[in-house]
Amino acid sequence: MGSVKKRGRLVGSKNKSKVVKVTQAEVKVAKKLGVPIEQYAKERTALERKPRAKAKVVDWEKLCKHLQAALRDEFADNKNLVTKVKELEFKVANLEHQAIGYRAVVSYLENRLGNDTV
Repeated sequence: MGSVKKRGRLVGSKNKSKVVKVTQAEVKVAKKLGVPIEQYAKERTALERKPRAKAKVVDWEKLCKHLQAALRDEFADNKNLVTKVKELEFKVANLEHQAIGYRAVVSYLENRLGNDTV
């Protein structure tokens, strides 16, 4: 049996902190914000590591169909409401006509009895 080599890190490798290069413009921004340059560099590297949220893919055809259906339903509802309003206006006009007729009858009967109309 021969000698067995350990697997793992290379000889001489250590957990070294990475050097982050900061541009002059970033140094100026950090100074204007009143943030230490080290802290600025840490935050920038943290932002670079975070995976960005993927933009949702929009199914425009499906969205268009939903909007068309909603618009069609809205037109149908509006048409039904217009019809109902016309029916109610007709009923109101009919009731006003009846009220005028009842007033005429009451006035006639009061005159026949000899009472003054109200």
